[in-house]
Amino acid sequence: KVIFRETSALIEAIRSSQIADKDDDRHPDIVLTDDLVKGRCGPTHLFLDEMDNIGPTDFALRKLFDLINYCHNYPSQVVLSIATNLSKTDFEKMFGAATYRRIEVLCTRVSLISNVVEK
Repeated sequence: KVIFRETSALIEAIRSSQIADKDDDRHPDIVLTDDLVKGRCGPTHLFLDEMDNIGPTDFALRKLFDLINYCHNYPSQVVLSIATNLSKTDFEKMFGAATYRRIEVLCTRVSLISNVVEK
């Protein structure tokens, strides 16, 4: 299973569902996130696009950390790919050291500007 989501849209869907608090009328991204984190999707490749375009609120950072932490703890269930325009330093500043360390373990860094591939 391959899932492609813009990060800001995923966070907004999670935020909206928590405001509405309706289990029977939840946004598909919420069902997806819940199923993914609870291991109900089976092996999945998750692409988070434009990760740097979120409003870095406490809520957004916490929800992203929860999702990335799950990917880190269950790498056989979720392969993670992230697209961002941030440098390594700016990414760590925005998302925090704990999130950055997990992503560094999970992902291979590819710079399209300088043709750099780092593990």
